[in-house]
Amino acid sequence: MAKNASAKGSKPRPRAHIELIPVAGLPEIREGDDLPRLIFDAARTARISFADKDIVVVAQKVVSKVEGRLVNLSTIEPSAQASQLAAKEGRDARLVEVILRESRRIVRDHPGWTTQTSRGTMSSRCFPQPRTVRRDCWLRHSES
Repeated sequence: MAKNASAKGSKPRPRAHIELIPVAGLPEIREGDDLPRLIFDAARTARISFADKDIVVVAQKVVSKVEGRLVNLSTIEPSAQASQLAAKEGRDARLVEVILRESRRIVRDHPGWTTQTSRGTMSSRCFPQPRTVRRDCWLRHSES
């Protein structure tokens, strides 16, 4: 079967086209910045135009910065529960504390652990051990 043909007897599908174009020239993003405006202005300066049905992809880290959803782990005092969970998984107890503060409940705690949050679920196996963490970096968006 030809690469762009579908099932027997049907018309060939048009070839899919994906193009990734980075937008250079963005300034350092800070809390409260107008991110869509910054992206649009940088794209215009770089002579990048957007067309109908284009998809603009933005890294979650940048969105977290604009929303002020960064936590400096040096300011976090872990609870006994966070320390206990962190010890089981070999994780930083301060990071676990931030995750617990965003969580509604622990769904399971061994092996690994999973919490339910207002934005989805988080697993202890989903994150590294950074010094500064986006509060929402561990969330897999779902309607749990």
